[in-house]
Parts: sequence; C-alpha cells; structure tokens
Amino acid sequence: MILERFNQVHITLSHETKRNILNDFGEYSTEKIIQGIAQGKDGKLNGDNLDLYVTTNDVRMDNKSKDYHFFATDLTFDRVECKNLEDSKPVGDTKNITYKNFVPSPNEISKFKESLKVLLGRILCENIDHFSWMKTIIPKHIPHDYENAMSKKSEVFLLPVLLKNEQSLSDCIHILQSYEQQLTLWYTKAGRASDLDNLKVPVGGDQLTRVRLQSAKSLQDGALTSTERLDHLDPMIMEMFHTLMDLLEKMYKRFFNPSSGRDKGTIYHMKVLVQRSNVNGKVKSRFEAHEDFILTAGCAYFLSYILQFFGMKSITDEPQHPLLKKNMKMMHNSKKEEIFSQLLEEIIDKLMLTFPEKIPLMVDILGTCLVVNSTLNEKGLLNFQLKINNSHFLFSLTPQQVKQGVTVNVSDHRIPVSISLSEHTDEDTDDLQNYVMQFLQWYFVILTIKDAIKEGDSCRMNISLKFCIPIFFSHSVLSKYLEECIDYILKTEIMLSEKMALKVRYGSFVNLSGRRGDNKAADLQKENEVLVLKELIRGLGSNKTENAIVAITKAAPVIQDVANNFDKMLNIPDKKTHHKKRSFQDDVNCILKELIPVKIWEKTNGRKLENFHKIKVSPFIVDIIHFKDVVMKKVERLRRGIVISSSDSDDESTSE
Repeated sequence: MILERFNQVHITLSHETKRNILNDFGEYSTEKIIQGIAQGKDGKLNGDNLDLYVTTNDVRMDNKSKDYHFFATDLTFDRVECKNLEDSKPVGDTKNITYKNFVPSPNEISKFKESLKVLLGRILCENIDHFSWMKTIIPKHIPHDYENAMSKKSEVFLLPVLLKNEQSLSDCIHILQSYEQQLTLWYTKAGRASDLDNLKVPVGGDQLTRVRLQSAKSLQDGALTSTERLDHLDPMIMEMFHTLMDLLEKMYKRFFNPSSGRDKGTIYHMKVLVQRSNVNGKVKSRFEAHEDFILTAGCAYFLSYILQFFGMKSITDEPQHPLLKKNMKMMHNSKKEEIFSQLLEEIIDKLMLTFPEKIPLMVDILGTCLVVNSTLNEKGLLNFQLKINNSHFLFSLTPQQVKQGVTVNVSDHRIPVSISLSEHTDEDTDDLQNYVMQFLQWYFVILTIKDAIKEGDSCRMNISLKFCIPIFFSHSVLSKYLEECIDYILKTEIMLSEKMALKVRYGSFVNLSGRRGDNKAADLQKENEVLVLKELIRGLGSNKTENAIVAITKAAPVIQDVANNFDKMLNIPDKKTHHKKRSFQDDVNCILKELIPVKIWEKTNGRKLENFHKIKVSPFIVDIIHFKDVVMKKVERLRRGIVISSSDSDDESTSE
C-alpha cells in the first residue's frame, strides 16, 4: 500500500513499470550474450542447485512452510583462444590407457616440486626473518603457458533460474533441454546457426550435479536428432572447489580425532592449544575455518622441520648450513637463486613422498632371503630380474601368483626360487613422525591446488588431481571424488580433442577482476551467484510467483551491474576490502613452542599414538595391484558413459 502511495507522488515506480523494467533488463542480458556469440565467442555452462526454505507464521492445512528446489546456471565465455586447435581426434592414446595415466609421471613430479619450491619459499621468508633475502627472488606468480589469457576478466552471464529440481531425473532432462533451446536461440540470432552442427558446450557442476545430468543425458541417447540427444552438451565435468572441499573433509577424517586431544603433535591437540572453537571436523558447514586451520597446522609442521634442518632452536636463531653466507642480502640475485634452489630442493627431497613405481617382493633362494623391486607392466604382470650363478633371469608373474606365493625352478630346474609379496613390519615405526609426514603430503597438495586455481594454471591443477587420486583411494575405493578425478583426467588428457580439452581445463577458472593471480574456481563463483539470486528472490516479498522468480533472476546480471556502477560513481568502497585476513603467525608460534620439545624429526622407534597406531608414512603407500584394478575398472565404465548414483558411490559421504 505504501508503495502505491509513493508512486502517486512519483517517488517510486508502479508495479507494472517495475515489471516492464525487469523484462527490459532480462532482454538486455540476453542481447549481450548474443552479441558475444556473434563476435565468435564460445563458452561453458555452470550449474548448481538453488534451495530456498520459506517459513510461514500461520501454519494451516493449506498454508505450510515451503521448500523450493530450483536450478541456477551461468554462461562463461572462453578466455583461451582455441579455434585453430585440432578438433577431430582425441588428444591422447585411447587404445593404450593404463593406470599410470592417472598418477604423476616423473616429469610431472619434477614440475610439482619446482612449484612447491616457490610456495614453501614464501612461507620461509614470511615467518623467519633470516630468510628475508629470498623475497627478491621468489616470484609473486608462478608462470605458465596461458598466464596472459587467465589474467583477463571473465565474462559471466547469469541465466534465468529454472524451476526444476536436480534430484529428479525427469527435471534434469528438462534442464538439459532448456540448455539446448537457449543455445539454438543464441547461435541462430547471432548468425552462427551453421556452427550448431559441430558445437560442443561443456557443462560443469559439483559431483552430484555432474552425475545427475550425465545420467539424464544418457537416457536421451536413443533419440532421433542431435538436439533431442542433447549432443551439444558435452562433456559434463566436475569442478575444483568441491574437489578441494572433499579433499579437506577426507583429511579431517584421517587426522582429526577428538580422542587425541592429549597427544602432543596431533592437530586436535593444536586445535585445543590455539582455541579454534570453530573447527569441529565438519568441513562443509565452515569451510574457511577448517581450511585456515589446516594451513596453520601445516605451516607449523613445516617450520618445525626447518628448525631441525638448519640447527635452530627458535625462529629467531640464525640458520646454519654450508650454503648460507653472512652477506646473503648483498649477493647478486643469480647467486641467491642458485642457493635458494639447492636449499629447497634438499628440503623437498627429504619431506615429499610420491606414488611408488616399484612393488617390493620377497625372494627366497636356497634359504637366502632378499627384497627385490618389481614393476607392473601394461599387461598386468610383475617383472623383475635376478642374477643367479652369473646368469641373468627375467621373471614375469601374475599378481595372484605373488599374493599366494609361488616357487619357480631355474637353472635347469636345479634351483628353487620362492617369491611372495614383501610384508612391511611396523614394530619399530614412529607413529608421530609418520603422522606428521603423511599430513605434510596432503598439505603440499592443498597448497598447490590453491595456488593453481589462483593462477588459472590448468597444468598444475591436473598434476594435483593425479596426486589426489591415490589419496582418495587410500580413504576408500568407493570415494566419489576418486571417480571424479579419474573422469576429469580421462576426458581432458585422453578422450577429448585438443580443442575441447583446452576449453574444459581453462573453463574451470573465472577471473572477475582482470588481475593476474586473481582467478577462482568456477563452482565457487557459482555458489556466490546463488547467494545473490537468493537475495533477489527474497526481495520479491511474500506470495512469490514462478513468473516473478524467473523475471528477477533473468534480470540479475543487469541489476548487479547497475548497483556496481552506482557504487563506483559515488565512490562507495567495497566493504569486503576493509576486512583484511588476520595473520595466523601468532598461532603458528604458539604451536611451535609445543612441537619443538616433542622432537618430531628425531626418529624414535616405538613411539606410539593410541588413536593413530601404525599410521602409514605416506598416503601414496597403497596396494598397487588393487589400485590398478580399481582404476582401470572405473576407466572402462566411464568410457562407456556409465555413471553410478552418488548414494551408491561413497558409503561415508553425505548429500552436498
């Protein structure tokens, strides 16, 4: 009523005028998309669920609180130019896929270590004054092939909310059909209807969204036309923020045990020590708090090793090492870089563990026992060589033979050789040191993923995902993001064409500022957009109609631009920039005071942690034979386009 009165004195718009303006805003947003496509731009669709719960004061039989389930989508234009790339054949060798395609190769491990030098070097010079000489040689951004393209501002367009629930397969089909209709409309109006014959638009989302949309698309495989088969919507891929979130969740399940509060050196003890009451192990409810605590604990563990490595009793002591000189700050940068590289390489070689390439076997030759390393070849056989009586013998055995134990007669059947899997004994292990070493392996992967996302470095991102695959496997063979990582690597490095692989890999990042190193994961941006859309929908007041919801979300990009331009013209500062993230250096120093007396890095045989007894030193220590079988089975299923419902894929996971 008050708005009507204000309208009569020309203070506010009438309801009809407001609706007309919103419709104009929506049409303008569509025209901007068509203009971009007319200029030759292609893009990627990102989708996520939008859930609203509307309560009512007077609950009646015919008037109850409502739970809305909608679906929000955005279109992001490509920043990397890929029109002239090969688009007719797969980028990889589809006939010779092995499990080694899904773990880091020696070259990728080397690249991972080089980037880790920079990331750990930043931690050193930020926390220890005696390493401040490194600041002049450590790059602010780790270079990569597409750094200029990833420094451009992304063009992101919010699309109208679809009044469909992704939990229903029939609604998922309607969502995909809506995408097809929009693509046909845009490309036809842009004068590029001929491009529809070969058009492929990637669709991204979290794990649940990808699985559901992929399942819905497979139901249309028997349709007659390419539009009905939804051929333009391919591939469907998972996104990076939810992968990082799931990795953190698995990390807390591995290392965060409330019963270990009295075990000095564990992260739960640290949590009590620095009073992080907002950390409870439930990552999805408070992601930033849990991520920050992991970074704090990882920094403290790393610095505790640095103190031991350089013979320092505290971070204020002067480090001792043959390469370090008293006049480090006065040296030329070339000499500094040489010393920096040698120091960090030595540190990383001692701290970083990788996926083992060899499988240790126990060999018994006439009562003499020795351990030999075997390799698993592409045919699934274990190969190794032995020298007996000055003669070389090549053995090729099946994994089943080795597991059961087998005896082979060599040298004219006169010498029996018994072969079995080598059993590692844990009697003299140091649980605390193993606990910290394994934690650091996870920490290094998280550091690299975060920096790769910021820089928009798809190469390092894929390498990090290959490190994640055995980590997820060590948690559970049913881990849903184990399958998602395999699916992403399979598509972007083997199955897709060079053009589509590049589109997918660099479409995983968006940059809203146009500054270098300011990228974010596309699904994180989608989560932020969902919050904006929810505010707009709530602003409609009570008795929201479906038409009103669609209209306001269709106009959302223009409304957001108008609000941002208004703030810019009036020099209204962005509130977020005033909240500088508080340093966790004091917390790290507090933790270090507890870690130094524990002497983590002095191996103490038999030192036990009750809640982490016999914990492995590395998450990459897995049954390689089992790992290979699981990975290849998933690869074969994914190649055929068969997806498994998320409720069946991870018995410990909860709905996202």
